[in-house]
Amino acid sequence: MTPRSVRILLALALNGAYLAALLYQQVSAATVLLLFWVENALGIGAHVALSEAHWFRTRDRSHYSEARVNGKPKKMRHAHQFLIAAGAFLFAHGIFVLALATLPFDQFGNDPAWKANWSDVGYGSLLLIGFAILGWLHDRRSIANVSEIELHASYHFGRTIGLQVIIIFGMIMLSYFGPFGMVLTVVAVKTMVDVAVAGARRPERVPMRRKPPPSKARRR
Repeated sequence: MTPRSVRILLALALNGAYLAALLYQQVSAATVLLLFWVENALGIGAHVALSEAHWFRTRDRSHYSEARVNGKPKKMRHAHQFLIAAGAFLFAHGIFVLALATLPFDQFGNDPAWKANWSDVGYGSLLLIGFAILGWLHDRRSIANVSEIELHASYHFGRTIGLQVIIIFGMIMLSYFGPFGMVLTVVAVKTMVDVAVAGARRPERVPMRRKPPPSKARRR
């Protein structure tokens, strides 16, 4: 089985779990939105761990690039730059989703199909941690260079922004289709995006630039 096939299967299994929770466990729409945020947070954390593990294993200098910190240029590793950018957006996304899940709505405020169930959020988070570990173990074996790590970063950062757009689109549909119809549509769109990205071709592998070993002192 190819790495791309494994990624597609993981994406289908993860989103299938959302669908099963909606259809058979009657998980609420707000609960699913909160779990989307948890999934994003775990994905960002997994990418940082993946990038740092690759750096400590290979000492590939391609991990470093120039960034501006307080207006001054500074060499930073890829994982640090990614965490700053993605973490800031994740924080803002979290506030938005938490507000949606907890603020009362005149029409759906007391509807069980909308209200967040924190117990379900906890159980769902445990399941998402399992998927994140499986994905990390697969990526650690299949990703071999910084180009692939950067593509991996683009996927996680892009899906964070994409989920925000999908959720806003879903909130527009809420008044037309109700909580269940809205979240079902959001899960369907998310599944298509995740599968498309998981099936995308990876860049050609390039040789890594290892850090030169320290010079040995001459014997006298």
